[in-house]
Amino acid sequence: MGDKLCSCQDGYVERNGQCTSCDCGIARVKCSFKGGTKICECPEGYRDHLGKCLDINECQENPCDDTAYLLKTTSEASRVSARKDTEGRIAAVRR
Repeated sequence: MGDKLCSCQDGYVERNGQCTSCDCGIARVKCSFKGGTKICECPEGYRDHLGKCLDINECQENPCDDTAYLLKTTSEASRVSARKDTEGRIAAVRR
C-alpha cells in the first residue's frame, strides 16, 4: 500500500502526524508549534500572548501627556495635540 497524504483543515496544523487545533483568535494567522508551544504570527497592531493574537492597547502602553490624545481606529493609533476651550471641549487639533 502507498503512503496516505492528509491535509489539515483551516485552524489546524499537522503535528506528529495528527491535526492539532491552532486557533490564534483571529482569522488567517499563521500558526506553528515550537517545542510544544503554540506560536502565532500576529499582524501589525496585535501581539502573541499565550497562543492568542491580542490587540495592542497603544493608549495603555504609551500614554499621551496632558496636552495630547491618542486616537485609535481599528488597529492604528495616531497621536494628536489638542487644546481644550474653557468648557473642556477640544478647540484645536494638530498632528
